[in-house]
Amino acid sequence: MMTPKIAILGCGWLGLPLAKSFLKKGFSVVGSTTSIDKLKSLNEIGIQALVWSLSDNHSDDSIRFLEDIDVLILNIPPRKTGDSIQYSTSLANFCSKIPSKITVLFISTTSVYPDDLKFATEEYKWTENDLLKETVQAEDKLSRVLNSRLTILRLAGLIGEDRHPINTLSARKDVPNGKSPVNLIHLNDVIGLIQRIIEVECWGKVFNGCFPLNPSREEYYEKMAAFFNLEKPYFASSVKSGKIISSVKSEVFLNYKYLNSIYLV
Repeated sequence: MMTPKIAILGCGWLGLPLAKSFLKKGFSVVGSTTSIDKLKSLNEIGIQALVWSLSDNHSDDSIRFLEDIDVLILNIPPRKTGDSIQYSTSLANFCSKIPSKITVLFISTTSVYPDDLKFATEEYKWTENDLLKETVQAEDKLSRVLNSRLTILRLAGLIGEDRHPINTLSARKDVPNGKSPVNLIHLNDVIGLIQRIIEVECWGKVFNGCFPLNPSREEYYEKMAAFFNLEKPYFASSVKSGKIISSVKSEVFLNYKYLNSIYLV
């Protein structure tokens, strides 16, 4: 496959460094923002930037930027899109209008899995309760619209140099679920997974993205508090155990090796 032209809808905390990584590899990248003020800064680093919103009507003119695109990355968080239109419905309507040659990577979340699930794999089947979640609805509707042109990447909790949950948990009292396992993934591994999916043209699949180490929340956040020289959080007494997100499919099917430890941010 020739180097594809990529569109990233949502150039925020994940989308911007993802775009930069593709540019370094020589890819042509179109990137969207909802802020006119960000256009200049995006263009200056080589991104072909445009102002775009999921709440737009998506006329032929408004999606013309997709004419030369090979891969579309939907990196848009679930939120109401205006006029009471649901996130999932708006996403599906937009994707129904994109050129048929485009393959789509939808950035989802492992929070789609129910909390009482012990071990979450990509083969899990939705229940009626699961389908009440907007992101589950989005996955379901996009799968119906795009079929084998769609791959879904469900990400665990995101961490990076300027983003770590210990910053909000530090010194907190009675933090719940101390015995539950941690499910996290570093920004660099997210970028690595996305690049791998595109490089091997792995479409029509679902993958979890999660570092394959799951210490308890209590153990992990005490260590990270020490690492960042912060006061540790104090966990409430609890025997409740949460789910573990399986990363096996991404490791085996994509032959991907997670390189960024959740202990070394």
